[in-house]
Amino acid sequence: MGYCSDVRMVIHGPKETILVGFGALALTGDATMHECLAEWLIMDDGVQKTVGEPDIPLAVATLGKGGTVWKWHESYEDVATHKKIFRHFEELHENYSDKHPYNLLNGAFARIGEDDSDIVSRYWGFDPYDLLSVQRTIDCPYDSEEKPDLRTSLSKA
Repeated sequence: MGYCSDVRMVIHGPKETILVGFGALALTGDATMHECLAEWLIMDDGVQKTVGEPDIPLAVATLGKGGTVWKWHESYEDVATHKKIFRHFEELHENYSDKHPYNLLNGAFARIGEDDSDIVSRYWGFDPYDLLSVQRTIDCPYDSEEKPDLRTSLSKA
């Protein structure tokens, strides 16, 4: 199967901005862009309440879910296209960071490879750090407390 990674991309912001951004990419994109856009999930994420301003409906677009397996090589066309989608929204935020609603855009990217040291994370926006986090844990099937320690049962015999 080759070297694989677990990958997540998250874009968060005003629902209209997210939908228009994905729509613009669909209108101007090729077949690969259309295939890649279909892999993203866009969901409602409540509203932004600001005193004296109308409520702003929010959305979040995600690529990848727990345990995804990607052959994430920079030279692959689909990888380049997903990065282009992510970068499209990052550029909207960078170019219009002082303009509403683009100042509300946030993005986060994480990739965990098979090697212990192969972890990449990148964030942009005003406050993107709650969108995702990379955590390292140890998972061992023998951590269960369901089975008694053999020494305990032997000492009772």
